[in-house]
Amino acid sequence: MFFKKKKPAESAHDPIDLLAQVEEQAFIADVLAHKATAPTVLPEKPSTEEIDESEIEWEEQEEVYRPETVVAETFLPSLPLSFAPELRPNAYLLFIRRQAWNLVQEHLRSDISVEQGGLLVGRALYDTRLNTYIILIEEALVAPQGVETATSFSYTAETWAAIFPHFRELPSNWTLLGSYHSHPNFGVFLSRVDLDTQENIFPHPWQVAVVVDPVRNEEGFFTGEKGVACNDW
Repeated sequence: MFFKKKKPAESAHDPIDLLAQVEEQAFIADVLAHKATAPTVLPEKPSTEEIDESEIEWEEQEEVYRPETVVAETFLPSLPLSFAPELRPNAYLLFIRRQAWNLVQEHLRSDISVEQGGLLVGRALYDTRLNTYIILIEEALVAPQGVETATSFSYTAETWAAIFPHFRELPSNWTLLGSYHSHPNFGVFLSRVDLDTQENIFPHPWQVAVVVDPVRNEEGFFTGEKGVACNDW
């Protein structure tokens, strides 16, 4: 599954990141305009003392999403579950709403001749004592107007334009948890491209990839940048 081509092709049939192109063109134009009007000033060479004493500081923005901290033993009973999941240290517990799961299945079975996909949103929680992540997939967002083939699914600028309005309507404690896509009659696994997507787009330990084979009736959940299989869902 492709989220962004590193080298956009010129063919009209390939996905093109129009927003990135517009921003890049505007940036280049701004730089050229500045060079044309600004006088040439050579910067002074910094001394060794200045380099040694300078500090590079990292400050994470407040709006960056962070998992909610919970005590799993007291939080899990608040969920409408028909069973008591086993709590283990250094583990994952992944839950998906029945409505969201039904939508994923219905979407991916609507055309088994090509790969299809979408995004997953919801809440991520973390028990610091157990080092356990609890992932709650609340909704699935179908990705429209993608490029669908028998072996790949690519997002386009039109796809993102259609999906972005949904993000503005999400509750403030929800975030983008990952993506889902189909492998029609290929089985459930993460391909090399899927692993690259997970590593570069969904690298956090609480982000997931869901793969469904609608022909073989198989599904799998994978977590983090390495795409580790999660069986507790």
